[in-house]
Amino acid sequence: MGNKPPGFLKTWRFGIMKKITLRKDRNDVMKKIKILMLVLICSSSLLFGQVSYNKKFPLILKSVNNDSCKLDSVTNKTIERPDTNIRANYIYMTLGIIEPIALGFGFQINSDWSLGIKLCGYFLSYGTYALNSGLGIGIRISKKIKWGFINNINSELTMLNRISDSRSSEIFIKGAALDINIGNENISSKTLHFIWSVGVVGSFANRIPPLFSPSLKIGFNINI
Repeated sequence: MGNKPPGFLKTWRFGIMKKITLRKDRNDVMKKIKILMLVLICSSSLLFGQVSYNKKFPLILKSVNNDSCKLDSVTNKTIERPDTNIRANYIYMTLGIIEPIALGFGFQINSDWSLGIKLCGYFLSYGTYALNSGLGIGIRISKKIKWGFINNINSELTMLNRISDSRSSEIFIKGAALDINIGNENISSKTLHFIWSVGVVGSFANRIPPLFSPSLKIGFNINI
């Protein structure tokens, strides 16, 4: 009496092993995300350095452009002048579904690429009673495209430093979120503009199941 059947022991052992395997898989995913964040931070540092160099030595770039114009005049080809009204820097704020709020600042690298840094909040998957949430710092890389009323594609990777789930024991990187979206953003006129984007987002955190969802954001930017 009181003896448990062998089938119960097998089920119990299987459940324990499954939990251990899932925890190891999540730890592996978080390690890969941390490595990816370090690579992006290093790449962003190089890009910011290039932008600063271009601003410090504009005469070098100007002389190269003048030489190109002379070559074009000799070959009698039409010169396509670059847009001189393109922003140098910008600040922005967005409100969204999975990313409820974001505040950012960025540089326009050239007429096609821009790079920004943002402080934002994210919703994670459900906890015991409600959605978990997180707060972090992210990198936003934008590429100009031409597709009807859509003119940019963005890749945003955020490192979550704080999450509402108290079980997380990590000191610095407690999770991450990746948002890939397309939208509309004006980079030419240096004033206030309405911006929007739609896409897909995935958020991940230690001890919390991943959350995948459509992404929708609206807001404004100020080109400087």
